[in-house]
Amino acid sequence: MAPLRQAPGIATPLLARAIASPLLARVAMFIVLALQIVAAGACWTGAYALAIGGDLPGARPALNLAMSSFAAFLFAMHLGGMWFGYWIRQEGLQLTHIGLLVWSVAAFLLFNLPLA
Repeated sequence: MAPLRQAPGIATPLLARAIASPLLARVAMFIVLALQIVAAGACWTGAYALAIGGDLPGARPALNLAMSSFAAFLFAMHLGGMWFGYWIRQEGLQLTHIGLLVWSVAAFLLFNLPLA
């Protein structure tokens, strides 16, 4: 909500949605951190199985978990940004979230669709 308060200030009812509780903000950050840890661990596990073992069917469950948790994290960030109105002054951040979500869906399709 800080960008909405920067000069020139924007008088909008969205400012009432600001989170004033530090505890609630910490809980949200721990949820985001947990999703990122799951995504990174699954991605490393799947990448190891794919690169070292050369076994796509064996690596597929870990890679699917990685892409699913990464997409869930991005979806949560996008919904949170929409709730707090980040399209007003942070349109680049919104486009980044959308672009990363498209890339995660593309990676999911790459690992799950038969190519031959």
